[in-house]
Amino acid sequence: MIDYSPLLPRILSNYALDIVHHEHLRTSENTVVKLLAENGQTYALRIRKTAGPGHRQIVSELVVLRDFREHSHADLPAPVATREGQLFCSLSIDGDDYMCVVFSWVAGVHVGARDIALPHMVSMARAVSRLHRFSAAYQPPEGFVRPVYDLEWFFGETSWSANPAFVERLPPPAAGYLRAANDAVLDRLRRYPRTPASFGLIHYDLHVGNFLFHGTGANMIDFDECGFGYYLFDLAHILFEFIDHPRYGEFREAALGQYAEGRPGGRVPADDLGLFLALQGIAYANWLHRLFRRDGREDALEYWVPTLVRRIQAVWE
Repeated sequence: MIDYSPLLPRILSNYALDIVHHEHLRTSENTVVKLLAENGQTYALRIRKTAGPGHRQIVSELVVLRDFREHSHADLPAPVATREGQLFCSLSIDGDDYMCVVFSWVAGVHVGARDIALPHMVSMARAVSRLHRFSAAYQPPEGFVRPVYDLEWFFGETSWSANPAFVERLPPPAAGYLRAANDAVLDRLRRYPRTPASFGLIHYDLHVGNFLFHGTGANMIDFDECGFGYYLFDLAHILFEFIDHPRYGEFREAALGQYAEGRPGGRVPADDLGLFLALQGIAYANWLHRLFRRDGREDALEYWVPTLVRRIQAVWE
């Protein structure tokens, strides 16, 4: 963990902010500190080790947040400009370089999946349609770099199905089903149109934990994984964790209706949504594979493998 307290004066000297209180929120890949200004405004400071080749991607994330907020007036964690008008400031600590970003504070509270009701689902779908409307008209600046979530990302050499050691850890019936679903989704996605109306800048990681709810609105946070992908992947991500929910059908229709009012392509064909719900299952399998490959972790397989099989069966067959 970074001992950030003695560094705060150096960081904040780059900003026209009068900070009177700070509170450590969390440390994972980043250290995040809550800042309270003298005028009552709240901010979040993110201190992140500069990622070498990934630096341009991080800067591009900040550009997206700034531009999306300016164009749509959405309540999201946008970078606060430094005195020089930059999106971040740099700092060296014991020979390591860090990127320090002050973000606007996002209003709202987390709501657990078990407590999600119909108004929450509607407001999440509305937030996604607003992001995609912005994306459909967005012209990224020169040097803009973000991940591309295409066939290679989901089904290529780093995917779950390409690693025999991981596949061997799965129960044979589940592995057989997931591989068949994997191949069927890949075949369908190859034929799915990739046009400006279907493919653009997406959030990518829209589980319920990445929304804050405030009044009737849902505010998106955590754009670390935003990149170029199929728009319906975002909507499917919201719905995927509710496939087992007793009100899933109601949630699905409400989300579809609200999203269709503002999405670039209008109405969503039911088969198209089913495709991207099944693709969510593949994406979760890839996530399990990344845990296995990076940390050797298998603890999540017992819950997630039968869950993925059940959910894919519900939306695909």
